[in-house]
Order: sequence, then C-alpha cells, then structure tokens
Amino acid sequence: MDMNSAFPSKYLRACDVAAAPIKGRIESVYMDKVGDGEKPILMFMANGEEQKVVLNRINTDILVQAYGSESDAWRGQAVMAYKDRTQFQGKMVDCIRLKTPPQQEQPPAPAQREPGWEPGQEIEADEHDDELGF
Repeated sequence: MDMNSAFPSKYLRACDVAAAPIKGRIESVYMDKVGDGEKPILMFMANGEEQKVVLNRINTDILVQAYGSESDAWRGQAVMAYKDRTQFQGKMVDCIRLKTPPQQEQPPAPAQREPGWEPGQEIEADEHDDELGF
C-alpha cells in the first residue's frame, strides 16, 4: 500500500509531483486556513484538473518576479510545479517548487518621429546644413 494515499490532502504535495512535473495555467490566488493561520493558495488548471499549492515565500517570489506583485494579473499565466529539496528544521526534505517559462524580452519601441514627416519624404536643408551630415 502506498502510504501517501492513506493521508490525502486537498493541496499538492511533493510526492504528487515526484514522478513528473505538473504544468498548467493559473486560475486564481486566495487565502485559506492552513494549520493555525491563513496562507495564500495558488489554484491552477492542469490537464483539466484543478491543482492547489500552498504558497510559501520562495514560490511567491518566483511568481512575483515573473508576473508582478498583483496576483489578479496572474490569471492565465503558465506555471509548473515540480519536486525539489529544501532544508527544514535542520533536515533536507522534499518540497514543491514553482517555475515559470523564460520571459521574452520586448522589442524596443519604435523611435518617435517629428510630426508631419514621413519615411521617404525629403528633408529640407537649413542654414547649418553641411556635407558632414550631422
């Protein structure tokens, strides 16, 4: 008997992503009672199934760096949950980490043109015009 199945959880655990990472799209973030307090919960859809992860500081920072600090703007963004290791109370333990796709750099904005000038239009010479071209 797999003892992990003897103690089900409504949240993803490291053993749930041990065989393979789970990839999906973020649906929402909400607060829920976890233990003695409330913690943020990331809910995402993966292969048509709802997945929930209790967010810790590291995973929250990963999402903020990728998608900004406003969690409402995360909806529809890609996320992957995978098994990693971390130190907890002096011992190395399994944990869930989140990963986001590499961010593509935005192309630079086109240069501003003088009003009324169009590409290919001849530029009028002024009194300071010379052969140097600048």
